[in-house]
Amino acid sequence: MASNIEIDLGPLKELDASTPPGEPSLLVEIIDAYLEESVVDEGSLRNAVASQDLKALASAAHRLKGSSANVGVKSLVGVCADLERDARAGSVPDMARRVDGLLDLLEQCRAVLRAERVAAL
Repeated sequence: MASNIEIDLGPLKELDASTPPGEPSLLVEIIDAYLEESVVDEGSLRNAVASQDLKALASAAHRLKGSSANVGVKSLVGVCADLERDARAGSVPDMARRVDGLLDLLEQCRAVLRAERVAAL
C-alpha cells in the first residue's frame, strides 16, 4: 500500500532549514495547514458524491490537487487531476468508488505527513 505514496518534502525541508533558531518550524506549520485543509476537502468530496454534484466534485478535486502539489504530495496530484478532468467533462459513472480510492490514498499520505511532522519537531 505504501508503495503508492510519493511525497517530496525536499523543497519544504530546504525552506525550513532557513528558519531562524527559536522560530516555529515552517515545515510543521505547512504540514499542519495541509492536514487541516485536507479535512475540509475530504468533506467536500464526500458531499459531492452524496449529491452527485459534478461541479462540486471538480472544484474539490481541483483544490486538493493544488494544495497537494504545493506541499509535495505527488501521489494525489494525478488522481485529483483525473477526477477533476472527468467531472468537468460531465461524466464520472464510478464516482463513489473513485472518491473512496482517493480518500484512502489521502489518508495514507496524511499518515506519512504526520510522521514527518513529528520528526521535524
